[in-house]
Amino acid sequence: MENPASTPRWNLERPFLTGRFHQEAKTTSRFSELKLESFSNGGLEKAIGCYDAAIQELIVIDDLLSALLGIEGRYISIKRVHGKENEISFQVDASMDLALQELAKRIFPLCESFLFINQFVESRSQFKKGLVNHAFAAALRALLLDYQAMVAQLEHQFRLGRLSIQGLWFYCQPMMGSMQALSAVTRKVSASDIAGSAVLNLLQSQAKAMAGDNAVRSLLEKMTQCASNAYLGILERWVYEGVIDDPYGEFFIVENKSLRKESLYQDYDTKYWRCRYSLKEGIPTFLANIAGMILTTGKYLNVMRECGHNVQLPVSENSKLMSFGSNHQYLECIKAAYDFSSSELLKLIKEKYDLVGKLRSIKHYLLLDQGDFLVHFMDIARDELTKKLDDISVEKLQSLLDVALRSTAAAADPCHEDLTCCVERMSLPKSLRALKDLVDSRTLPGINDEEEPMGITGLETFSLSFKVRWPLCIVISWKSVSKYQLIFRFLFHCKHVERQLCWAWQVHQGVSSLNISGTSISRSSLLCRSMLKFINSLLHYLTFEVLEPNWHVMHNRIQTAKSIDEVIQHHDFFLDKCLRECLLLLPQLLKKVERLKLLCLQYAAATQCLISSSIDGCKSEESSNSLTCSETSTQRNGRTPKGVILSASNSTVTESILKFEKEFNSELQSLGPLLTSAAADAATAAAAPFFTDVTPSLDLSVETQHNSIMQSTESSTSMEVETVSTETKNVVSTLPPKPQFDPLKPHEMNDGRIQFRKVSVPPHRYTPLKKAWMEIYTPIYEQMKIDIRMNLKVRKVELKTRADTPDISNLQKCADFVHAFMLGFDVIDAIALLRVDELYVESFEIKDVKTLRGEHLSRAIGRLSGKAGKTKFAIENATKTRIVIADTKIHILGSFANIKIARDSLCSLILGSPAGKVYSKLRAVTARLAERF
Repeated sequence: MENPASTPRWNLERPFLTGRFHQEAKTTSRFSELKLESFSNGGLEKAIGCYDAAIQELIVIDDLLSALLGIEGRYISIKRVHGKENEISFQVDASMDLALQELAKRIFPLCESFLFINQFVESRSQFKKGLVNHAFAAALRALLLDYQAMVAQLEHQFRLGRLSIQGLWFYCQPMMGSMQALSAVTRKVSASDIAGSAVLNLLQSQAKAMAGDNAVRSLLEKMTQCASNAYLGILERWVYEGVIDDPYGEFFIVENKSLRKESLYQDYDTKYWRCRYSLKEGIPTFLANIAGMILTTGKYLNVMRECGHNVQLPVSENSKLMSFGSNHQYLECIKAAYDFSSSELLKLIKEKYDLVGKLRSIKHYLLLDQGDFLVHFMDIARDELTKKLDDISVEKLQSLLDVALRSTAAAADPCHEDLTCCVERMSLPKSLRALKDLVDSRTLPGINDEEEPMGITGLETFSLSFKVRWPLCIVISWKSVSKYQLIFRFLFHCKHVERQLCWAWQVHQGVSSLNISGTSISRSSLLCRSMLKFINSLLHYLTFEVLEPNWHVMHNRIQTAKSIDEVIQHHDFFLDKCLRECLLLLPQLLKKVERLKLLCLQYAAATQCLISSSIDGCKSEESSNSLTCSETSTQRNGRTPKGVILSASNSTVTESILKFEKEFNSELQSLGPLLTSAAADAATAAAAPFFTDVTPSLDLSVETQHNSIMQSTESSTSMEVETVSTETKNVVSTLPPKPQFDPLKPHEMNDGRIQFRKVSVPPHRYTPLKKAWMEIYTPIYEQMKIDIRMNLKVRKVELKTRADTPDISNLQKCADFVHAFMLGFDVIDAIALLRVDELYVESFEIKDVKTLRGEHLSRAIGRLSGKAGKTKFAIENATKTRIVIADTKIHILGSFANIKIARDSLCSLILGSPAGKVYSKLRAVTARLAERF
C-alpha cells in the first residue's frame, strides 16, 4: 500500500466536532474544567426533584434531545465505563421522577448507538483506512444526516409544545433496531481494525443474521452495496483492463512486480505465469466461487497488453459492476469478460503467433517427425560427436547442424533458425532423475549418488534446443523444452544404435555370398538380425505408437480448447504421457533398455574385429590362389575360404559371439515380466507386443550352440558345415510342436461388449448427408452388419456393433467411410474404404507446406484445382487417388504410396511449381510404378 495522506491536525484537536470527547480519558485540564463547570451537579442551583412532574418532563425531553446528538444535558451526563473503551453509560439525577427515568433509559441505547456510529464515521474517514471503509463511512454519514434531521424536527415540535416524552419514545422507537445493528457492526469493525473485503464479509454476514427483521436486513444490505462500490471499481478495472488500481492493498489479487516476462526464458517452472498475479486471503464471500475466474480474466488481459495488443472490451451500461445482489448480474458480467479475454488471447496466440505451427516445428526437429536432416547431420558430425565432453566444440556442431538443415527440406521451415544444438553435462538417466527432483522440489546436489561414466561422449549427451519467444513461452516453457530434449536424446541415441547395427549388418552382408553356414559368422549374423529387430521395434513403438498418436490427440484438443490454461494443460499432459510411455519415467524398464542398447553397441564395435579379420583372411587366400589355381568363380563361391574357416573355428571368436548372444537373450527375456508389471497402469501396455517377439529365430540353448560349434572345429574342414547343420536340425526337432488355436469369434474379440463410434457432422455437410443417407445406410447396415443412426441433438452419426457383426474391424471401417464423406468425398469414392483394406485418408493444410495469406493463398488454391478442375483431375487419374480441396484444407484418399505421390505433387503446386513441371514428374513416377508392378 502506498503512503496515504495524513489526517488534518485540527480534526484530532477538536473532539467536540467528532464526538470523540466521550471516549477520551478525562485527564486533560480543558476537559476537567468542562466537567467541573458543566457536568457537575454541584454547580446547579437545585436538583430536578424540586420541580413538579410537568416541569421535570420538559427538562428531561430537552436533555434527551441533546443526548440523541451526543451532547450532555443538565441532568443527564455521559460517562465512559472504566476499563471498557467501547461502552458508555448515561447517568441521570437520582431525584428525577421514576417514570421519567424509566422512559429516558429506553432512549439511551439509541443515544449510545449514535455516539459509536458517529465516532466510527470520523475515525474511518482517515486516508489510511482504505476505500471500503471510506465508502462505508460515507454511507453512515448520509444516514446520520437523516437521523439528525429527525432530531431537529423533534426539537421543533418540542419548541412548539407539541412533543411529550411518550411522543419522543414513539418517534425514536422505529430507528432503535437499525441504529443498534449498525452500532454493533461498527464496534466489530473497530475492534478488529479490518478493512477491504473483511468489512464487506462482516456486513453481508450481519445482513444474513437479520433475516427475521426485513427493515434492518434491507438497511444492512444497502450499507453493503454502498461499501462495495469502491471495491467493485477495483474489480471492474481488473476484469475489463487487466490493471490493479488498489492503492490501499484491499483487493484479493496481489501483483508480484519483481517477476517479469523476461524471466520466463530462465524460469524452469513458469513462475511468472503462476505467481505474477495470485490470490490472497480475504476474498469477499460473494466472489469466492469465481475468484479463480476473476484472476484468470485479468491475467489474460495483462498478457495481451504485454504483447502490445489493443484490448477493446465491449463495455455497455449493463456490463458495469455497480452492485451485486440476488439477480447475479455481476456474475454474468464477469463471465462475459472471462469469455472475451480467453477467446481473444487464444486467438492472438494461435493466429498471430502461430502456436500450432511452432509446436509442429518442434515435433519435426525434437521428436524426429521429419528426421532427414538428422541422417545428414550424423554423417557429417560423426567425428565431433565421438569426442569426449570436454573436447567437443558446440560452435562446430552448430555450424554442421546449419549445413544439414540447409541441405534438406527443413530449409523451407521458417522456424529452423530457432533450432540450436547443445551438449548436456549429464547422461540421460541422471537428467531424468534431475527432472524428477525438480518436480518434487528437491535440490540438485542430492542426486550425485553415482559418478558419470568416464568414457561418455557427445553421442550420449548431444541434444537440440528450441528458442521460444514471448508469449509462446507461456505454453512452451523451459520445462516443456527440457522434456522435449529428454525425448530427443533417447530417440537420437536409438538412431545411433540403429546406424551401428546397420553397419554391422552390412559387414555380414559382405560375406553372405560365401559358404559360411554353421560357422560362428552365421551365428553372428542371426544375432545381428535379432538386435536390429529389437532396435527397430523400439523405434517403431516410440514414434508410431507413442509420439504420433499422442501428438494428434493433443493437436485436436488444442484446436477445441477454450482458454490458454486448457492449452497449457493439454500440452503438459502430452509431454508427461509421452515421457512415461517412452519408458523414460520407469527407471527399471529404462535401465533394462539402456543395457540392451549398450550390448548392441558393444557387439557392433566387436563385429569390426571379428568379421573384418575374416574378410582380410579370405582376401589374402583368394589372391594367392588366383596365381596358382585355375578354378572357376562358380567353384570358389561354392567353397568356404580358409580364412573364414580359421576365424570361425577360433574358440575366442566363438565364445565372444555366444557371450553376446547369451547376455542379449537374457536381458531381452527379463524385459517381458517388467513390461507386464509396468503395464498395470496401462502406461506401457502398448509396448509389450513390440518386445516379446524379438528373440532370435534360432532358438537353441547356449550350451547346445557352443557344443555344436566346438565339435565342428574338431572334425574335418570339408564336413564341418554338414555336421553343424545336422545337429541343429536334430535339436530343433526335439522342440514341442507349435500350438494351434482356433480363430477367435467376433463376440470373443471384444468380450461380448458393444463397441461404439461417433462421427461429427459439420454444418456444411448436413444437407448432403440427408440426401445421401440411404446410400450410406444400406452398405453399412446390410453388408457390414453395423447399426447406424443420426443423432440430431448432438449432430453426430453414431455407429455400434451388433451380435451378428462378422468382424469387429467393420466398425472402424464404417466410421472411416462416414468420416471420409464428411470430409467431402463422394459416396461412390468413400465406399472403397469398406471394400479395400489398404486405403487411407490423409489431410493437411496449405500453411503446413508454406505460409500464404491473401491473394497468394487464393492463387495457390487456384493452382491446385486448375481450370475447371483439370489439374486436380490429372493428379487423381495419374496417382489413382481422390482429392478434396476444402478451402485451405486438402484431403487425399488412396493407398499409402499413391497418397505420397499425390501429396508431393500438390506440395509442388503450393510452392509455386507450374502445372507442366508437375505433370512431367508424375509421368516419370507413374512409369516407375508401372515397371515395379
